[in-house]
Amino acid sequence: MIQVPFFKPSLSNKAIDNVTDAIRSGWLTTGKYTQTFEDTFSAYKKGIYSIGLTSCTAALHLAMIALELPKGSEVIVPTLTFPSTATMALHSGLKVVFADIDPDTLTLSPDEVKRKITPHTKVIIAVHIAGNMCNMQSLQEIAEKHNLFLIEDCAHALESTYQGRDSGSIGDVGAFSFYATKNLTTAEGGMLTTKNPQIAHKVKLLRSHGIDKEIWKRRQSTAYQQYDVLYPGFKYNMFDIQAAIGIAEMENISLNHEKRKILYQNYENAFAQDPRFELVKIQPNSTHAYHLFILKLNLDAIPCTRDMLMFKLKERGIETSVHFFPVPLYSYYKQTFGYTEQDFMISYQTYLRLISLPLYPDLSLEAQEYVIQTLKELAG
Repeated sequence: MIQVPFFKPSLSNKAIDNVTDAIRSGWLTTGKYTQTFEDTFSAYKKGIYSIGLTSCTAALHLAMIALELPKGSEVIVPTLTFPSTATMALHSGLKVVFADIDPDTLTLSPDEVKRKITPHTKVIIAVHIAGNMCNMQSLQEIAEKHNLFLIEDCAHALESTYQGRDSGSIGDVGAFSFYATKNLTTAEGGMLTTKNPQIAHKVKLLRSHGIDKEIWKRRQSTAYQQYDVLYPGFKYNMFDIQAAIGIAEMENISLNHEKRKILYQNYENAFAQDPRFELVKIQPNSTHAYHLFILKLNLDAIPCTRDMLMFKLKERGIETSVHFFPVPLYSYYKQTFGYTEQDFMISYQTYLRLISLPLYPDLSLEAQEYVIQTLKELAG
């Protein structure tokens, strides 16, 4: 029996060499490697400001702090996302307003956003799911009409583009993840991007306790420099060992993207004409990052539930996952705000049908074929 993990990281020898060099340098925290990684990422994103952080969660938090929103402002968040998209708004003293998804693309529905806007709305968070971009044209038009900020959650969308524009460069702020399973990893880590120099400057301060002079730059001086604290900041700075991995992996973005594209298209070809399955539609005029392959099950044509199907696949050595459980239906949100499944039926009914299949650059064609044939067999 073939064992197929849901994800398998593959780091280059250069990443290992970079980490070794960073350790031997004697400087382990934010320093020259972090600066180089930020500069390299900015160049990849065509010149926008890039600030290295500990996670995408940190990027979302600092984005909402840096925008200087009035306490209690409403932030529209899609129902289908990772919990941190919403929890960081709560930690910023803001009110989360959930909007349902477009079930075809799994991304935030512009029509639902329009329905949820009130005089207190200040921000829309557009979450690009699995590498599939949101309908950014519609969301931008809504944001401009109502004078709202637009934040892009790009955790799944490193290589994604929309109408020729890079993810993370369309809204006011972009937030990227370099978690272990992401298209580019630093084990843990994230990046905030923005076109706005004032936001970039404030985030750089906020990531390191609000201190006006980062320690690496202070150490470059021959004389002692007393620092000042300009904001009550956080401990969110990326460190050089993380960045050393990121610099090396930046060189493999195009190659790994192409490998995942081939695997993604193999899945599409295998399931497109099978009535037991439905493909997620890719946003028109966009480039997909091929971060995840999410399949929708036709449960009326399959002799078991999604969860039972996943259990049977695991028995055959195949790991799968689900992206995502609707955030407002987690216990905290149900108990605190009284949400029920009936409030977000599109997301809930869609969630019950979703299954994410293994997709990573080192997935062999033999292993992928085993996944495809086993899933079709177990689906009856």
